[in-house]
Amino acid sequence: MPGPGLWPAAFISLGLWAIVNERVLSGRARFLLNYLWGAVYFGIIIFWLARVTLLDFVPVVVLAPFFIAFAGFVYRRLRRAMPAAAALPLAWLASDVVRSIPPFSFPWDLLGYAAAGWLDVAGMASVGGVWILTMLIAFANGAAVDAYVQKTAVRRLAPAALAISIVIICAFAGARLRAVPASLPLGPRFACIQPNLEQELKEDPTALDTYYRKIVEGMDAAGRENADIIVLPETMLPSPLVRGLAPSTAFGPDVRAEHYIQLEKKDLLTIRKIIGPKPWLLAGAIVHDTEPVDGEFPLAKNSAVLFDTKNTEVGRYDKMYLVPGGELVPLLPEGVVTRWIRRLLDPFTNGMVPNLIPGERRPNLEFKNAATGEIVNFGVSICYDNVFPAPFRLPAKAGAQFHVVLSNEGWFTRSNEMEAMLGFSAIRAIETRRAVLRATNTGISCLIGPDGSLREIFERGGRRSEIGGTFVTRPPVADGQTLYVTVGDLPFYLIAAASTILALVLRVRAGTSKAAG
Repeated sequence: MPGPGLWPAAFISLGLWAIVNERVLSGRARFLLNYLWGAVYFGIIIFWLARVTLLDFVPVVVLAPFFIAFAGFVYRRLRRAMPAAAALPLAWLASDVVRSIPPFSFPWDLLGYAAAGWLDVAGMASVGGVWILTMLIAFANGAAVDAYVQKTAVRRLAPAALAISIVIICAFAGARLRAVPASLPLGPRFACIQPNLEQELKEDPTALDTYYRKIVEGMDAAGRENADIIVLPETMLPSPLVRGLAPSTAFGPDVRAEHYIQLEKKDLLTIRKIIGPKPWLLAGAIVHDTEPVDGEFPLAKNSAVLFDTKNTEVGRYDKMYLVPGGELVPLLPEGVVTRWIRRLLDPFTNGMVPNLIPGERRPNLEFKNAATGEIVNFGVSICYDNVFPAPFRLPAKAGAQFHVVLSNEGWFTRSNEMEAMLGFSAIRAIETRRAVLRATNTGISCLIGPDGSLREIFERGGRRSEIGGTFVTRPPVADGQTLYVTVGDLPFYLIAAASTILALVLRVRAGTSKAAG
């Protein structure tokens, strides 16, 4: 995992798993071992979700180990036709790809993210994204297995030397690939409010006064920073926004859309008085723009909305990927059944199963400097989007010069989840060669350079999470496209599909040979 600094273990940690898969003869025993291995692994890396509610944690831990069992199946079949140094990267890539794409969409802590601890190796992501890092790390593990099974010390040297040589070559190549000019121009001046709102406070309707006070204090501090853009993190705008719905649309027995429309105007006017006439506002907000599927209440999107100096909405991004078990019901499409399950679970999930639906791809946001007339193009993503390449790669391909991530990690205080998010952002920066500005509720707010390095970070009293304040920075702007931005994921999807098909063919042949014998 990127967070706790154990990344070197990734280069050897799959060795024992691979050997066990080769040597356990019973298919049922192999499946059980893989499943238990996966349950322990995923149980550790998403334990932050258990601290919110077990009802969100349990389904993920029950389902996710099947991906490890799938990797074991592909590996065992390929291993009969090739060395482990080839079989293991193909099998693990297949597993990582399958769990990353719909309907699963769960790429949390893919193997390649461990390279965030060694940025020079991670530089290869500019060629092949996180997928090429997964294959490289799995290759090193496979070579270790090939060395282990050799009978003599001399024969063990060859695969070990090959793995070490290739990793070192990739480190030198990655260092060159991720290098960026030292004199990149700087973009707009951002003042990111980190209100440090406890999730319990945010969800408590009786604590609205305290909630507003913290937001106002943050706005007041940010307004003194001579910023071009002030940022409120994910879902921190107090008033929900209504778009495209009739004012009479019901949000409850006594609440209509008109109430929220007026509340938005009031809140934006208050904010403008506090921050002054110059800065634009990029605000994380809940946006209602979709009619209900069952005639009850409108559905919502988790959005980032850009307002100019006149409080006019000039751009918006809707969160594309919702957290499995937290923001959506896994494996079920949006509909009446999903809505019924949400209502059933909501009293037991501390608000982690809201009426959210995913957004769709939207154009990049643009900021126009009133003094110079210069227009800056940037991409935005929200929280869990950070784990996926597409919300970063596609904006870069469309001309984004840097990227802003809005996140509320107040759910997951005192956990490794925040540190892991930094690792994911570092890989995203290298993949696109674009700076990534992270603006969060409780931390960690920071600026990651286009080379994946941590340029600036908001700290106070030696802490960088669970603190409040204002993070001020100017992200460097960049252009051009990496090979990964240009080519995308398709080559690795094809490799994963071919590996799976080959494993199935070898399985059928083995069954046919056994029957003939």
